[in-house]
Formats: sequence, C-alpha cells, structure tokens
Amino acid sequence: MSLSTPGPKTRSTSPTVFEQQREELVREIAVGMEQVLQNINRLNRNLESVISVCSSISLIYPIQSNTLSPGEKKKRKKI
Repeated sequence: MSLSTPGPKTRSTSPTVFEQQREELVREIAVGMEQVLQNINRLNRNLESVISVCSSISLIYPIQSNTLSPGEKKKRKKI
C-alpha cells in the first residue's frame, strides 16, 4: 500500500462567495468614492462663488461708502 499525498484541489472557475462579496464591496466603495469626489467638486465650486462675491463686495463697498451723504452714513453706522 502506498501513501500518496493528495494533490492540490482543483478550483472551479466560478468565483467563491468570498470573492463575490469582495467584488460587491469594491464596487460599493468605488461608487461611494465617486460620490465623495462629486460632492467635493460641488463644494469647491460653491466656495469659489462665495469668494468671488466677497471680492466683488469688498471692491464695491469703499466706492459706495464714499458716495453716501453724511446723513446716510450716520444711518448706516447705527445698523
């Protein structure tokens, strides 16, 4: 009687449950990362808009404050 060691198990070509779950998780992570990237881009555009508006206001304010009459300046200081 000869003792032989069993050969390596032949693996079927279909993915295992673990591999299927791993692939699904990888897909979910990829979708989540894409959503994060889109939200960061949207936030960046909004911040750029706010900065643009603030820059415009800071340029206009000194001009507007110089054109106000003294009575209007007093009203503005009270506010």
